[in-house]
Amino acid sequence: MSLLVFSAEVFEFLSKVDFLDIKSKLKAYRTFSITASVDHMEDVEFVSEFSDLQLENLRLSGFYRNDFLTTVYFEELTLQKIIPDKTPFWIIEYEQKNYLIIAPPFQDKRKRKTISIKIANLINELLFGKNEMIIHSKLVAETTIEK
Repeated sequence: MSLLVFSAEVFEFLSKVDFLDIKSKLKAYRTFSITASVDHMEDVEFVSEFSDLQLENLRLSGFYRNDFLTTVYFEELTLQKIIPDKTPFWIIEYEQKNYLIIAPPFQDKRKRKTISIKIANLINELLFGKNEMIIHSKLVAETTIEK
């Protein structure tokens, strides 16, 4: 028996969802924010979007992309660079319930949890337009082991 372990946050949908509807709403979401004159650069455009969406047998997978600015120090130079952050997520149906699983690539637990909650709230707003239709949940380890 092999066991796969990775760090992820699990959220539960309080109502049934249509996977095709979810895919179309997430695919349509794309926001831009512009910051002027970062480190002698022209206007910088930050993008937030859902990408690489794939729907297979009651499972929707994809990435949430969010650009952020970071500072790089090299010798005596200080440069600012735009980094695209891609966070994988899955929406699955398991035992008549729908779950959102988000696996941020960050090592810091607090940052991982913060970005997961941000993505869950964004998906909640896009799909339902109101709060608390997606809640934080846990899957017991025994339920995730295939027999």
